[in-house]
Amino acid sequence: MQKPLYLLGTLVAIALGIWGWRTFFQSPERAIRSRLSHLAEEASFGQKESTLGKATSLFSLMDYFTTNVEVRVEARGFGAHTFNGRDELMEYVKWMRIHFSSLKLDLLDINLTIDPDKKSAKANLTGKAQVSGERDPWIQEVDVYLKKVDGNWLIEKVETVRTLGQMPSTIPLSPAAFQRAA
Repeated sequence: MQKPLYLLGTLVAIALGIWGWRTFFQSPERAIRSRLSHLAEEASFGQKESTLGKATSLFSLMDYFTTNVEVRVEARGFGAHTFNGRDELMEYVKWMRIHFSSLKLDLLDINLTIDPDKKSAKANLTGKAQVSGERDPWIQEVDVYLKKVDGNWLIEKVETVRTLGQMPSTIPLSPAAFQRAA
């Protein structure tokens, strides 16, 4: 009778140890993925969100960024913008919350490159935003640069990635141009 209970107790202790280790000592990759997932949840908002809820989530959202964050975005319909620091970024997020009644943000296809020192990383991902009043979602490839500050992975730089559809029209795409280049 004691042997099965001892075996069961040992298995439970091992399972709790593994769970505790994975919870409290996450790998940098797992920690960053979790952080980006929570960021997408905080950035999303609905039509029925109260004013207090909007203000609370706005300040919570800023906790994901370093104080000197640099955000360079080029979004369809909005042109190119650069935001330097949390204050400028917060003003832009406030503007978005005023002008759109809802936004659902998803961060997909996250590819991480973690520096050997495990104190900085780059995430290349696809941002998908469904905005109220828009039939089609906004989809954009983004590079997110993170650094570890006081045990948390914070975003220090965000840049949209230019895809072929966004290339300047000054690039010659005629067959003759390719022949000259060869």
